[in-house]
Amino acid sequence: MKRRHLGLASAMLAALTLASCAQLDESRALSPQPAPASAEASADAKRRVATAQAELTRKSQRKPKAERDATTVKWQVARATPAREDAFDQPQSAQTFFMEKRLPAGSTVLSPELYAAALQQAATMPVYSLPERRMLSTSGSLTQPSVVTQSSAAAQAAAVGSTGALNSAWQAMGPGNIGGRTRSLLIHPTSHNTMWAGSVAGGIWKTTDGGTTWVPKADLLINLAVNSMVLDPRNPNILFAGTGEGFFNGDAVRGAGILKSTDGGETWAQIPATATSDFYYVQKLIVSRGNPSRMYAATRTGIFRTVDAGSTWTKMVDGTGVNGCMDLAVQTDRALAYVFASCGTFAQGTVYRALDTSSAQTWAPVMSVPSQGRTTLAIAPSNQSVIYALASSTAPGSFQDGLLGVYRSTTSGAAGSFTARVTNTSATTLNRLLLSNPVIALLTPCGFGTSSFNNQGWYDNIIVVDPTNPDTVWVGGVDLFRSDDGGANFGQASHWWFGRGVDKEYNHADHHLLVFHPGYDGVSNKVMFSTNDGGIFKTANAKAPVAYSPDPVNPASPVCGNTPADVMAWTELNNGYQVTQFYHGVHYPSGDTVLGGTQDNGTLRGGPAAPNAWAAVRGGDGGYVALNPNNTNMLWTNTTNMNLQRSINGGATGAPFTSGITEGQGNFLFIAPYAQDPANPANMWAAGATPWRTTQATAVPTVGNVWQQAGTFFGQRITAIAVAPSNSARVYMGGGTGSANNGRVFTTANALTSTGATPWTFGKPRADANVVSWLAVHPMQPGIVYATVSTFNSATGQGHVFRSTDFGATWARADGSGATGIPDVPVHTLVIDPNDT
Repeated sequence: MKRRHLGLASAMLAALTLASCAQLDESRALSPQPAPASAEASADAKRRVATAQAELTRKSQRKPKAERDATTVKWQVARATPAREDAFDQPQSAQTFFMEKRLPAGSTVLSPELYAAALQQAATMPVYSLPERRMLSTSGSLTQPSVVTQSSAAAQAAAVGSTGALNSAWQAMGPGNIGGRTRSLLIHPTSHNTMWAGSVAGGIWKTTDGGTTWVPKADLLINLAVNSMVLDPRNPNILFAGTGEGFFNGDAVRGAGILKSTDGGETWAQIPATATSDFYYVQKLIVSRGNPSRMYAATRTGIFRTVDAGSTWTKMVDGTGVNGCMDLAVQTDRALAYVFASCGTFAQGTVYRALDTSSAQTWAPVMSVPSQGRTTLAIAPSNQSVIYALASSTAPGSFQDGLLGVYRSTTSGAAGSFTARVTNTSATTLNRLLLSNPVIALLTPCGFGTSSFNNQGWYDNIIVVDPTNPDTVWVGGVDLFRSDDGGANFGQASHWWFGRGVDKEYNHADHHLLVFHPGYDGVSNKVMFSTNDGGIFKTANAKAPVAYSPDPVNPASPVCGNTPADVMAWTELNNGYQVTQFYHGVHYPSGDTVLGGTQDNGTLRGGPAAPNAWAAVRGGDGGYVALNPNNTNMLWTNTTNMNLQRSINGGATGAPFTSGITEGQGNFLFIAPYAQDPANPANMWAAGATPWRTTQATAVPTVGNVWQQAGTFFGQRITAIAVAPSNSARVYMGGGTGSANNGRVFTTANALTSTGATPWTFGKPRADANVVSWLAVHPMQPGIVYATVSTFNSATGQGHVFRSTDFGATWARADGSGATGIPDVPVHTLVIDPNDT
């Protein structure tokens, strides 16, 4: 995501703090074999289901409870292409490993202040120029992180007198067309082509041409997990951004309070009063139209109000006992306006109401339906006495975390006035699936396989009302739905499982926000925007037909992929919006193409020649990748755990490449490492908690089992692997989870001939319990190896970069000290300059 070189210290810090972490999976979750297709299912529908295979399973397991993570959702699809078994997401395991990689030994809480301290230290470090291969200054090189400007790089370059040297080393490669999870979008109230987007891991971005291009506005921000944004209705140059994604998804990043800009998003500063644990996760921000100094924040601990533009905050509703407060809404058309809040997720939910203008507010519960979970709110702009609530269910059964109901009040949300418009007992199938993955639930009636319920109302849950009609209601879950009769019946308005770039009905899954154009009138302007796990999308006609489905659903139903020609169309606005999270990547020998695995957006390929034209090679969560440098049509991709595939036709198709590996999937990381021999691409090593080797990586066809066990059980999961470039028999593997002795580096000098009975020797770079995140071996001397550690310093262990000169037996710190040393921040990767070792 970073594109400007700000020197060795800052570039490293950016890479270290933003790199996506691997995830620990405790259960094997593999897709079963396909079932025969129904003869009635259309070929077009079959194609769409085939395209969606990787994503179908992955979407089912964004659940915060460990017992749900162990659930294997079995589904079968009819397809004409070879199977690609892309495994499930495991968010609770991801959260566990995210913490394991970073937590200091003996700690249970990871404080954002640790990152803030690292940024402060980086702000005083020298700047190193890659093109000039020298330090450009000795101190004060970086802008202080509490206030960040987009032009900071130019200012820093001017300060050291070498503008070209500072900026010429890096250029944008993309993907600018893929996007990433986005939960906030603001549109300037008068200059409608100006918009700001907040990515949950990529900071704040701005466009001034309606989404044709985007530029980042906070690359050096103290926290990049932007979850909610709002602007002052009287002065759109004043913006606020709430940080921290608190919906309990495993890949969420904790925030650092509320940020404020007074110059249209060019510079940002943390509001000091929000630098507390109450504002680690800011779910929603709203500003009172009657008094822009009065604001509300929904956080993991409650509802907070400020009457002095953020200088001080008062808790109005306590949300600690119900896992936080999720949403806010305020009336804007009357003097005595009400403000509404919803609190509770994975616990009994409640909707509260208070007078916005009251100085001594009383928040009263106005809706709390049995089994009500996470609830989102919407006020009809054209009749603000009409209030809608979309509630997920906490009740065990098929709809747990799915739809409880859509509720409506026509009397400004008075207590007892909310009535159910539709619930999960509706006689209409599609109505019951608003917060479920609809295509999985419809596999059986559509003739594609066996249905199951995969519900995500705790994660993607949004409701809005058409600005011109209080009876036109939109709901966002895995897909988008619209009702034209006040929420009584819904039709499907997007299809995430259709072909990206092929079908106009395609919109990425997992919707988090719907925003109408400020000039929307439903006649000459019908523009609406959606943000989701794939970035930002737009429809030019929010009034277009949606796909209603008859009951009983049959293979000819619109929801089975047979949508009419005039159905709603979507276009992507991810044009230079580079917020995709990469786990791993390699470049082609030419250096102009990159293959990489990403979070939630598959394995992608692209390069600087066309940064907005990256393409997917494989779906699901992309993991480690490898490439045959002698034949780039041969490549390897992995999704979750050791779900490795090899392609021999440039990624057009792939086949499983794991035969011979008998180790349980629970031993492999969620994003499991494997490494190719840089001297001989036929050799490859992988590991869960046991080492594995193949010498047939490039063989076509392979003979017998591809993999053989190459050592004894390590007792800890392997988190990093490296092969000595000058000696194919010398392999290093670093550990990090599963043992009190984690953080060891194992090695053998006989990696090409070792067996399951061969013990590997080991050393330990850092004394405490830690995670070895990366290994790099000297290009000419196999006994010189570097290890990076992603765990924050503890009382018993310090340092993040280590060097061994005796094949890993002993280690010494190599990350400097004092003002010029690497700050106490997770280090995730290291590269040795081959021209200066």
